[in-house]
Amino acid sequence: MTTQRQKREIRFHDDYARGVKDTDIVIKRNPSIAAQEYWRALKLFGNIKNKRILDLGCGFGDTATIWALRGAKVWGIDISPVCIKVAKKVAKRYKVSSFCHFSQMASENLKFPDSYFDFVFGDAILHHVNIPKTLKEVRRVLKPNGIVVFIDPLSYNPVINIYRKMAKHVRTEDEKPLTFEDIEGMKSIFRRVRHEEYHLTTLSLYVWFYLVERVDPNKERYWKRFRAIDGAMELPLKIFTSIDKVLLGLIYPLRYLCWNTLVILEK
Repeated sequence: MTTQRQKREIRFHDDYARGVKDTDIVIKRNPSIAAQEYWRALKLFGNIKNKRILDLGCGFGDTATIWALRGAKVWGIDISPVCIKVAKKVAKRYKVSSFCHFSQMASENLKFPDSYFDFVFGDAILHHVNIPKTLKEVRRVLKPNGIVVFIDPLSYNPVINIYRKMAKHVRTEDEKPLTFEDIEGMKSIFRRVRHEEYHLTTLSLYVWFYLVERVDPNKERYWKRFRAIDGAMELPLKIFTSIDKVLLGLIYPLRYLCWNTLVILEK
């Protein structure tokens, strides 16, 4: 049964996806410097050729297509049927349709056999779903010793929380950024739980988007603009990224102020 929350999520993401063409989705085989978390996920998964990967909340299929281009067999699910239509077109355009299987599905009720996947990946999905139900399903469909990687926003940074209040039209009413307590609770489901945090001083670029570039937070998703950074903006991003590595390595509590957490779960 579809819950009221899920119905709201479907309506929101369907409305957004209707304004997106598959040609708007440009696939790069390697993540940009703004997407350090993806580099980390690639490293954790290792050689993914012929491996089965479940992409939870696959959106427009860009990540699933990247995995497929590297030889993986990918099943992408999303609660939005319109997103799924776009994802199928993207995979077809990049000639990986035979490696990608897309379905509308809720993460709390996965229609896959037990111990089916080698890896599970989710980008910005946990803060939209019922976490305990989703993780129990993920554990069920994951092979023994399989690895799960989630990239999700944290709830603590005051600058990001101001942005969230401003950007009401590009966020769903039910989403709830993660806390470290949420991550701690995952230990009751998975045998090993680790997490790493990303984007501290790099968040200065969000301020740049608003004050200098005058980007309306209700018309453009800042996190998408951030991940698409290239050209002249790459230099300050590299500098901030280097600063983040030093600060987060020296002062652990600063992790509370990071934008994203990367959660690594092992069955």
